[in-house]
Amino acid sequence: MKQIYILLIALLMGLSANAETSGTCGPNLTWHLTDDGVLTISGKGEMYDYSYRNEAPWGKYNINRIIKRIIIGDGITTIGSSAFDRCFFLTSVTIPNSVTTIGGFVFSGCSALTSVTIPNSVTEIGDYAFTDCRSLTSVTIPNSVTTIGGCAFRVCTNLQKVNIGNSVKTIGTSAFDYCTSITQISSEAVVPPTCGINALNGINKSKCKLIVPKNSLDAYKQAYQWEDFFLIEGSTTGITNTVYNKAGLADVYTIDGTKRLSKASTDEINALPKGVYIVNGKKIIIK
Repeated sequence: MKQIYILLIALLMGLSANAETSGTCGPNLTWHLTDDGVLTISGKGEMYDYSYRNEAPWGKYNINRIIKRIIIGDGITTIGSSAFDRCFFLTSVTIPNSVTTIGGFVFSGCSALTSVTIPNSVTEIGDYAFTDCRSLTSVTIPNSVTTIGGCAFRVCTNLQKVNIGNSVKTIGTSAFDYCTSITQISSEAVVPPTCGINALNGINKSKCKLIVPKNSLDAYKQAYQWEDFFLIEGSTTGITNTVYNKAGLADVYTIDGTKRLSKASTDEINALPKGVYIVNGKKIIIK
């Protein structure tokens, strides 16, 4: 029996020693893991989706335990489901502007991840994408995002500040459930995002400050789950008067060419922070 036990240990050690440190992770993507824990994904296009039963290749033999930093190269368009879940020692990740989708469970359980910058190209944050990232203290959802998936930030117990971009339409069920340390939520969405069941559950709504566009105060005070906040303030950067009153939907760009709103209504344009914007090829001023 003792000899069998020794043989098993030797076999496991051999597997670990021979674990892959490079390979493919998409039709046109490759990955490489260095000895000091830096995982680099390179190439163009989509990453494969993974799952608990079909682990990402860098997760085999528990080598994901040494991953401390992830660099996703420019040109990659999606981060596959469960790609980096349970990378317990991951502290830093670089996501390029080419990424449009962060899949489900991507960073689930990355309990050492202290910060993440979601680029202004991502339109969807998948279910459970950042759940149980207990070291995150703040997160900014860029203006490109329209959907925050269910349980996306659930049990991020050290999360204190959340900034929600102006294009978010839907916040999924239990998205911020058990985020008990949140003290401030700033939403730039003119229309209050539709919240799934328990989307904002566990937040101390008697102490957490909710900052919204000045012209949308009443809307938030009447919207499901948003109405539960005691401290709701209008944004001090909001407009006092506007110069845009044309009918129809329009794309809005900042003066440097960054898209701010897609197919925006007049009310949405008028609720933008003061500044200079390009609408239908013409310069407008929000004062």
